[in-house]
Amino acid sequence: MQFWHRMILGSLLLVVFGFGCGGDDDDGGMEAIGAFAGPCVEDNDDDADGILESRRTFFYDSARNVSSIETDEGVDGSVEHLASYEYDENGNEVLYEGDDGSDGTVDFRDTRTYDSEGRQVVRELDRGADGTADVRTTSRYEDGGRVQIDDFDNDVDGQPDLRWTLTYDDDGKLLINERDFDVDGDLEEVWTYTYGGDGKLVEVAVDQDGDGEVNSTVTSSYDDDGNLVAEEGDDDADGTIDWRVTNTYDSAGNQLSTEFDGDADGTADLRRTFGYDCWQ
Repeated sequence: MQFWHRMILGSLLLVVFGFGCGGDDDDGGMEAIGAFAGPCVEDNDDDADGILESRRTFFYDSARNVSSIETDEGVDGSVEHLASYEYDENGNEVLYEGDDGSDGTVDFRDTRTYDSEGRQVVRELDRGADGTADVRTTSRYEDGGRVQIDDFDNDVDGQPDLRWTLTYDDDGKLLINERDFDVDGDLEEVWTYTYGGDGKLVEVAVDQDGDGEVNSTVTSSYDDDGNLVAEEGDDDADGTIDWRVTNTYDSAGNQLSTEFDGDADGTADLRRTFGYDCWQ
């Protein structure tokens, strides 16, 4: 469980600070961390100069899932974006709706369906909320669920434009993500995941051109309580750290802050802080 997500594209590492819940997508379903289900408030200082650029306020349902998120872009008390979430009886997110401008009109819709085992099988993104899907992802499972194949149809013409093949171990840990960007059978990227003896992720190695050579890595470290305290990126796998993310926690394991140091020089370039007063 983290409050930010990362994506490596070629030699570019894009770090998007935000609130990630329930997996690798920006959705509302949550697992409990620390004493609380998640933060009540996230304050965003986009250049770490002590001045806030935006604030996000989180609201939860009785099952401790995020029901809505309000974004105040100027920290002036107004809401510029409203996100709302719905779940099925098993706690799986089935609907996300985004209201840009917080004017009561839905501008973006994300719907998901699941099989009887609670595995996502179809996800559709409707960018204009006009009832027509613009992107569809279908997932199928093989080898007892240890292999997941995701087909991304970026224009909903029935033909996949991108395929990910994800392989898991018997404990459900992701071991490898093979990415075929044009679905021709040749891999463009291979992401490999390594875990420590305690089962926590310690390294992601990325082969960015499918030639078997590692081009970039991300390593993770944890404190004695198992909290993720640092992630370090080596964008060209030369042994030199190019960026660093550090996290702090309270004694109950609730995340208090995260900082991104874009050139690993010891100075934060972005900062996020989290508050939990709504749980008091």
